[in-house]
Amino acid sequence: MQNKNVLIVEDELVLMLIYIEYCEMLGLVVTTANNGDDAWRLLQTAPAKFDYIITDFFMPKMTGTELIGKLRSQKVNSLIILMSGRMSMVEQDVLDDNKIGQLHKPFTMSQLKQELIRLKDQAIAR
Repeated sequence: MQNKNVLIVEDELVLMLIYIEYCEMLGLVVTTANNGDDAWRLLQTAPAKFDYIITDFFMPKMTGTELIGKLRSQKVNSLIILMSGRMSMVEQDVLDDNKIGQLHKPFTMSQLKQELIRLKDQAIAR
């Protein structure tokens, strides 16, 4: 995972700081966005920059699933993890998509690492 680029999309500052620390400890190069709109604008300028996108579900302006829909429609190849404290609120088709990782908040750095590795291994197997 060393030197891979990750975009973290999270509207809660305290959680963002925790996720930045986790990712940096895993050797990832971190970029952040405070909501789905900001993330989408960033991705428009550099769609292939990010190896991973970790996005919250509930955010102002654009939800995580709306962002994922836009990413898929534009064929962005980043590996995506959707995180939420309320996964039961997430649309079932998103939860059933095995190409999208899921993390239930709160999660540990170890759980994040396991999900990143799982997604990477799954992408290699395709």
